[in-house]
Amino acid sequence: MQASASELPLRGNYFAEADYLRQNLPSGTLENRAGARMFALPDELLVALSNTVMKHRGERCGEVLKSIGRGWGKQAAEQFSNELSGFHERRLDEQPLSLFAADLTAAFLHHGWGRLQLDFSRYARGLLLVEVFHPFLGEEVKPTSHSVEALMAGFLSGMFTQFAGVELDCVQTACRARGEQSSRFVLTVPQRLQAIKELIESGRAHDEIVAALEKRPA
Repeated sequence: MQASASELPLRGNYFAEADYLRQNLPSGTLENRAGARMFALPDELLVALSNTVMKHRGERCGEVLKSIGRGWGKQAAEQFSNELSGFHERRLDEQPLSLFAADLTAAFLHHGWGRLQLDFSRYARGLLLVEVFHPFLGEEVKPTSHSVEALMAGFLSGMFTQFAGVELDCVQTACRARGEQSSRFVLTVPQRLQAIKELIESGRAHDEIVAALEKRPA
């Protein structure tokens, strides 16, 4: 992300509802402004997916859901990059970080992925902190397992791996399903998370996990 905001043409919000979605009534389809087909996944379907995976995969449920989310996140990031690069007439890595964050936040809101907050304060140390309010599942559907949030952890890891061009992993440090106000995540290279695996699995607090990761080499 290098170009200054003043060098880019003012395009408004790419995800503005009136411009972003187009209905094709004869075919009964919905497309975005780039011509990609759109469809909605109801909360109940995600809960059913989690319950089915849990039933058949047992202790590996979270791992499987994270893998599903990771593939989804990579595809979403590729589409985001292609569409926003064309919209702003600059490759994504040539756009200012503030514009990238604003567009990604708008994408999350528009697609129902949640209200995203990115914390780049530890970016130089190889850590990206992410907070998501109302992730994926609506308030009317309460997750039955912490593993439901593995979808979001995988989604974020796949998405930012695609953006960065470097393999990244994601650990959840706070969970809305456990009564927290939001779900919180930390992204970094896999070997750093592996180095504090026991600390993560013991359910330590967000700040403690971040502090432990900061002590590890990037």
